[in-house]
Amino acid sequence: MKVLVVILSLIGICSGSSKQWQLDVNFDNPNNWDSGKTPCATNRIVFPETVTAVLFQTNISSVKEVVLPKDGVIMMPNDMVLTFSDDVAADPGCDGGDINFVRTDPASWFDPDNWQDLDNLVSVESERVPCTYDAVTFPEDKLFNVELDSSVTIGTMRFSGQDYTTSSFRTFLSSATGQMQFSSTSGSVNIQGSACPVTSGCACGNDNEDVLAKICNQYNCLATSCSEAVTPVGGCCPQCGAILTMEYSANFNLAAFKTRVHDDYHIHDSQAAQGTRKRRELDTGEVDTYTSKTSDNKIQMVLTDKAAGSSSGLTAINLAQTIMTDMQNDPASFGITSVVMKSSQRGTGAQTGLSGGTVAGIIIAVIVIVVVICTLGFLVIRRRSTFFTKDQPLHADMEVASDIPVGFMEEIPGQPAAMYMQSFDNPVYTVPGAKENLYDDPTRVATVDLTDIDTEDLKAGAKKGSKKGKGLPPETLSAGFDNPNYASVMETGMDDFTIDDEKDGAMGVDISKIESES
Repeated sequence: MKVLVVILSLIGICSGSSKQWQLDVNFDNPNNWDSGKTPCATNRIVFPETVTAVLFQTNISSVKEVVLPKDGVIMMPNDMVLTFSDDVAADPGCDGGDINFVRTDPASWFDPDNWQDLDNLVSVESERVPCTYDAVTFPEDKLFNVELDSSVTIGTMRFSGQDYTTSSFRTFLSSATGQMQFSSTSGSVNIQGSACPVTSGCACGNDNEDVLAKICNQYNCLATSCSEAVTPVGGCCPQCGAILTMEYSANFNLAAFKTRVHDDYHIHDSQAAQGTRKRRELDTGEVDTYTSKTSDNKIQMVLTDKAAGSSSGLTAINLAQTIMTDMQNDPASFGITSVVMKSSQRGTGAQTGLSGGTVAGIIIAVIVIVVVICTLGFLVIRRRSTFFTKDQPLHADMEVASDIPVGFMEEIPGQPAAMYMQSFDNPVYTVPGAKENLYDDPTRVATVDLTDIDTEDLKAGAKKGSKKGKGLPPETLSAGFDNPNYASVMETGMDDFTIDDEKDGAMGVDISKIESES
């Protein structure tokens, strides 16, 4: 039993994650060509003007044409034989045409998508890049183009079938072959030569500020369909699901902890398909878990699921709540002292991923639109207030200067000033009235000499009115009025006129009853 305990302890110490570089610049890799497939016999093969290196290793023996780069390296096997032919029959299944090599730029060491974890499903972006104690492998029979612009520390290095130490790999990087495959102007690789030496696990080391920034700058986050998605320590992107953060006791064993969680909650290692990462998930295939130690010396478990839409993350949250409850009820059996959970919320559907700059642009655009609308509204209201409508009365006060002499606008000699202001043109009697004179002496009284009135006009007007059944309205029969602006009152009663309509056309006017008071 003691021997078994020692063996399990060593397994916990020596176990580590293995990460393999995925990209190459091989001729026979379909991903390196614009058509997504390798060239065939009747294709015209075109390389860009500048390439770092290409491994021209292929099964085809005949091609139509090859356009070589002006600057670069094409590496071929020693025994390779290549012929050129226009014979279509050489490969009837080949569609011909140009095919272009596109893998020209170096791929960054810090891009999570350039690495494949051979042991775990890694849901924390920074831990998808080789960590401090990881075993790193570059496969054999491949040529690489890697950008290494910062120093890194890893556990072990195996490059093209050969193991390296820090010193030997530094020598390799300075060689012609190393410089052709690594663009390392300021980067170096520190190889520790061992896995994590403590049972409680070792932090990845990539969650420090500088390295994490490099990794997240390379990574594109996908949209989430939940609300208030959570981002784990060392992560670049928010996720739907839950995160358990634990503080552990002195006897905590990370490997034993993972085994218990997988066994108690029916989590297993599914068979990894070729070219894909191995997954740790529920037997139902619904939840993925990933457990590691963070740089702040805590244990972090990330739980996610594959549900889509508003249900994304809910299954993972339910499992996390179950695990947390069991840990709180019996923390010693898990080797922990405390556990805290944070989780996403139910969403309403897929959410678009918006950057900070996009959000700021939307806010600024909304503010500008509101300001423009308010300005236009103010101008319209102000414009309306400065114009009069056709039915709006005009009110104005007129003030006469004190130095204007009385009667300066008198135009008709011998006529009273008041007459000017009270007279008007009456089309019925065709007697033009005097023009108004607002500036004459208001104390003067207007008098009318009715003997000057053309009786024929009056007679004609009277007959015209009687024939049509129309005449002056009763209220207009009194031509007198009181004007407070004047010191005189003139009353002229139309009832005091007597008009005799005789057969011979003569007309008499009795003016004896005309009264005038001043």
